[in-house]
Amino acid sequence: MNTILIADSTMEQVKILEFLIQRKKLGDVIETTDDGLKALDLIRANRPDLVILEYSLKTIDGNEVMRRAKKDGFTGKFIMISDKKDNELITKAYKEGASFFIRKPINLIEVIFVIENVLSHHNSEKFKIGVERLLNYSEDKNIILKDEDDRENNIRRILVGLGVNGYGGYQDLLDFILIANEFEKGNEKNYSLEEIYQTIGKRTSRNSKTVQQNIRRCIQRAMDNVALAGLEDYDSILFDRYSQSLFVFSELRKRMNYLNKGRGDKGKINIRKFAEGIFLLSND
Repeated sequence: MNTILIADSTMEQVKILEFLIQRKKLGDVIETTDDGLKALDLIRANRPDLVILEYSLKTIDGNEVMRRAKKDGFTGKFIMISDKKDNELITKAYKEGASFFIRKPINLIEVIFVIENVLSHHNSEKFKIGVERLLNYSEDKNIILKDEDDRENNIRRILVGLGVNGYGGYQDLLDFILIANEFEKGNEKNYSLEEIYQTIGKRTSRNSKTVQQNIRRCIQRAMDNVALAGLEDYDSILFDRYSQSLFVFSELRKRMNYLNKGRGDKGKINIRKFAEGIFLLSND
């Protein structure tokens, strides 16, 4: 499921956008704010697929939010909304990274069309990058960290191939897999997931619930990418390698049907199976 952040100074408009996104099943609105600097912090923390932002925000404007986010390496998409008709401002918005500029008052049909198309383009880009990295990871000099052991490097490569690197929750997920498999090596099969969430949370002064949510979102992203690969080509390398090793296949099939039809059971992830499957694959 695509993740969406809304930054807008008008609460009524925020509610309208949230309603449309939920009604049309366009994604999950993970955060909302009316402050530019807060929006930037939320982008850094959550790495959403799409940011819908108004130009006139508190502290810093929408163009500055985009400029700083892009400088930080953010690869998600932006849709700018504004009541201003200044052509120079609009030109700058596109220059700073906006995929689309919508003038107020917003047209509901236009907004739905724009969000659908921007997210569709974004998902196509992610899928292509994920497959390319899976097939050519040995050529990517930034993936292999020479001072880490081969096992951790292999896990990182798999997560890159699944398209979750750079996504909010990636580091939490990596830490979870490594800690979980320390238990496995010690023959502690019934380890507590909550204990691992708490361990990770203590390292960064966060509560265990936040860590769990980050990990679940990251695994959900991986599941979506594998499901999309299966819908595109049932014989794809991504789908063949990961569909049953990381997910309960019946749940993955539900996810594929949901992504294809936009309705029905969304399919569930199994965090323990995913972590154990990644570790087994890292032996190959």
